[in-house]
Amino acid sequence: MLCNKAVSLIWFDLSLLSMKVTFRRPKISSAVIQPFAMLEVNGVGKIDMTQVVFDNDFSAAPTVILSGSGNKGTWDGVIVRNSSSTGMKMTGEVHLEMINSIIKGHRKDGVELSEKASIKLSNCTVEKNKGYGLRFATGCKGVLLKSHFDSNDSGVIQKESHVNITSSSNTATVSSLPEKQIPGFRVTMKNVDGDVPEGSVDSQPEAMTLTSQVEEAPSLPDPTPS
Repeated sequence: MLCNKAVSLIWFDLSLLSMKVTFRRPKISSAVIQPFAMLEVNGVGKIDMTQVVFDNDFSAAPTVILSGSGNKGTWDGVIVRNSSSTGMKMTGEVHLEMINSIIKGHRKDGVELSEKASIKLSNCTVEKNKGYGLRFATGCKGVLLKSHFDSNDSGVIQKESHVNITSSSNTATVSSLPEKQIPGFRVTMKNVDGDVPEGSVDSQPEAMTLTSQVEEAPSLPDPTPS
């Protein structure tokens, strides 16, 4: 089903199941309207979705806003794309799980988390965002599993202090290597033509939290000549 009317979905109730729907913001040439998110889930609202597309057509508002508290649902096969702002904004002690989903084409960050929000991404793709793929404010959490980050202009992840991110078996394609290793990621460089050459850089260990620290192994003394 395709929905292209100028409406915003605001959900306050406890649960809602949505399946196989495409929401596309229509082009309005003669009227100026206040920017609004395509989906807002507030309070203790929760929405589970399968195969749903949100195409924001570069509106100035985030495509999705999640706020309030509690579990905001499990999204499987969901596409969130094309905002002139942040793709998804999560505020408050909220949690979202995304599986086999895509966050792409936003002119700021792909996902911005603040005020203890948390997200879990499994087999997801975060790509072609002008900001960071994910931005975590102080106190937020994330679990990243088998996901791919490609061509996010500012970088893969931006995090403030006291952020807990557990990651494993992820990949990232970048135009320049990050200053610090990204635990749980295999990073591949693009060349000047945008192609991906052979070879990549592993950030080890494969699974760990970004808040933990890895002690360097002590240097060994030179062997005594015989």
